[in-house]
Amino acid sequence: MTRPGFTICICPDARLTRDRIDALLAARSPAAPATGSDSAAASMSGALGGMAAPTTWDRQAFWGDEPLPPAFWEHLTLQGLFATPRALVVRNAQNLPAETWKRISAALAKPNPLAWPFLCLEVPFDKGQPKVPAHIAKLRCLDFADSQKWIWRSPGLDERGVATFVRQHAASRAIRFAPGALEAICAALPPDATAIATELEKLSLAAGDGEVTPAMAALVDHAADIDIFAFMRALQAGNAPMTVWRQVLRDRLG
Repeated sequence: MTRPGFTICICPDARLTRDRIDALLAARSPAAPATGSDSAAASMSGALGGMAAPTTWDRQAFWGDEPLPPAFWEHLTLQGLFATPRALVVRNAQNLPAETWKRISAALAKPNPLAWPFLCLEVPFDKGQPKVPAHIAKLRCLDFADSQKWIWRSPGLDERGVATFVRQHAASRAIRFAPGALEAICAALPPDATAIATELEKLSLAAGDGEVTPAMAALVDHAADIDIFAFMRALQAGNAPMTVWRQVLRDRLG
């Protein structure tokens, strides 16, 4: 089975994006050729002869809030008999400069069978559509990815999505709910997958070998994590909001 030459994930929720990438990587072996690079992969496979093909991806994360290091560009384009198959995850890719995106788009036009780039646009949605920066939306790589169905879009969790995520996460960890507890817990949880996972682990510890009860909804107490890169940019601009400063002080005191 072939795999996408690259994948674009558009979602404001980092946990949902991570889960999506995990599922895609688990479903496709590094030995699967990238679409558009079958001949290169076949040639490499023949050259390797009887050597065992790699079975896992070397996953590496990069951040769009800072210049991409030389290692990223090397992994994106480097091929060779003994190179390691890598999943290159770029978080907050919407913050990369326009020139960097043009360079990425040009590199993606020649798929590397040993690299699977994941470009994560962690942007909010407005009226059902993601607010993708204009200099990214008009790139050829985005149009091509859309035509190939290589783009995954999710606006994050709504009320129904919170309940679905809670059920799935609880089932995977054998967390049981007493009658009425699921509804009470969901009503107290924020629409953030990372926060929900953390709170469910806390509730599981509180329940011990028993069930999570409706009264345990009072234990849910989550303050959103600070976006450290956004905070640094706000500091440089001299307009860091007071709510963020309160969170900094609360974390420090904690």
